[in-house]
Amino acid sequence: MIRIALFFISSIALSACTTAYTVSVSPSSNEQTTRYFDGVPAVISELANSVVVVIPPAHAVEKRGRFGIVSVNRGTNPINFGSENVAVEAADGAHVHVYSYAELLDEEKSRQAWAAVAAALAAAGNSMQAANAGYTTSYGSYTGSTYGTYGGSPYSATTYGSGYVTTYDPAKAQAAQATANQQNIANLKSVQMANALNERRLQEILKTTTISPGDSHSGEIVFDVPQGTGESKYVSVLVSAGVDRHVFNVRLSASR
Repeated sequence: MIRIALFFISSIALSACTTAYTVSVSPSSNEQTTRYFDGVPAVISELANSVVVVIPPAHAVEKRGRFGIVSVNRGTNPINFGSENVAVEAADGAHVHVYSYAELLDEEKSRQAWAAVAAALAAAGNSMQAANAGYTTSYGSYTGSTYGTYGGSPYSATTYGSGYVTTYDPAKAQAAQATANQQNIANLKSVQMANALNERRLQEILKTTTISPGDSHSGEIVFDVPQGTGESKYVSVLVSAGVDRHVFNVRLSASR
């Protein structure tokens, strides 16, 4: 039971064994240029009323694609900008899902709920094992033979038997409980650290915000990796910023 619960925690806290992708972005028009930010090549798209910058992550990603985005309002009217203003299309034109902050938050809440269940199962299993650690059961068997005479006639008899005895060592049980308590605390801290890390990461997700003229807004976009074979996936990222429409070429290359 303990091993199952601990495995369940690990499967929740860690990503499944999936293909890792390196995300890169390239210009799609003459209005776009490539510039480096902290060693990462980003693409800047400048139109009449807005500037949009797409910045790929510095490290490989798993399960889903990601990139950072910055929108600058250079028009005269405020604009609303969020994940709903970003669309992703596969090379065949198929729609690729872009996750909103609300969707990712719901996923994280569900993950945390299952992690809490797994931690509780692990704690119960550790405590049960510790409670039984003080008991030791010994098993044995015996064979006996009897010989004699009865009424002048000889006889013999053989008897068989088995049994067991259970002893209890309170010191051993106490030591096992102390170890179980330490393991339970370590598991809880691991779950809490994973929760805090994921919650902090969620704060980076692009949330809908009104951008006043001259101001900017930024965040991270998360999207599904398109289906299909091949080591590389190509998608088009379409960004609506007020009346402007920016298009970027994004490539997801399988990391080796």
